[in-house]
Amino acid sequence: MLICENIILGPQRHPAIMGLGFCLPPESVMVLPGECREIKTRLLEIFAGFRKPAAGEVCWQGAPIRNARDYQQAMLFLERENRLKPNLSVKKNLLRMARQGEPALLPATAQYLKFTPLLEIPCRELSISQQRLLAMARLLLRPAPLWLLDEPEAGLDEEGLSLFGGLIESRIRSKGIVVMTTGGQRALPLPADKTCMLRVEDFYS
Repeated sequence: MLICENIILGPQRHPAIMGLGFCLPPESVMVLPGECREIKTRLLEIFAGFRKPAAGEVCWQGAPIRNARDYQQAMLFLERENRLKPNLSVKKNLLRMARQGEPALLPATAQYLKFTPLLEIPCRELSISQQRLLAMARLLLRPAPLWLLDEPEAGLDEEGLSLFGGLIESRIRSKGIVVMTTGGQRALPLPADKTCMLRVEDFYS
């Protein structure tokens, strides 16, 4: 369970956030929609433990994340930037990711994301959608109960969006939790009965 209690985020170039809170049980998806990209990214970084709020607490499985030694292993943060090596092949990019995860999952990951016939081509030759999917391979290579995703749908074509939806469904079936930001107006393939919205604007001071 992921719980945020009375999070306060001080103003920088944007309005302050006051009193943000939620409780997400397993098998939940929470979406942070809207246009204020920087604030949403800062909030994800707070949920990940990379940034401290001005006040408030983030708890995982009942314990504050600042005291939870295993939290970084339980959580996977997917940034907006793909952080791929463009001159390396698809296979070598996957191998780099697998070193921080479970290498045995690499063949199944490549097959699901449709990279098996593309393993030897340089990453730079992939389409924008394929590059985003390749970055998402981290989600399969290091299974974690909590996913924090920063605009994961950005750049995906319709096939990529469908594959992304399958990843979310799989994580939910495994009793995981997904928190994600989104910046566009695209309909996302998320399970309606498991998905809630958190509008950051509701907490502006």
